[in-house]
Amino acid sequence: MLDLREALELTALIAEHDRPRSQRYTVRWFVRYLNAADAPTIDEVAFIGACLAALGGQSHAEALSVLRAMAGR
Repeated sequence: MLDLREALELTALIAEHDRPRSQRYTVRWFVRYLNAADAPTIDEVAFIGACLAALGGQSHAEALSVLRAMAGR
C-alpha cells in the first residue's frame, strides 16, 4: 500500500496527464489526508482542497509543492 506522500505523487502525475480521471484519485487522497491529519482546521482543509483542485492546471507545480509540505507533517 502506498503511503500518503507516494499517493500524492501518483495523484499529481495522473492530474498532469488525465485531469478528468484524476478527480477520483484527488478525492481519495484528500480523504486519506483527513484521516491521517491531527485535527486540521477548516482553513487548512479549504487550502488543501484548493491546492488539489489546482493540480493539472497552470499552478500545478506550486500546488504540488504545498501539498508535499502538508503531507510531510
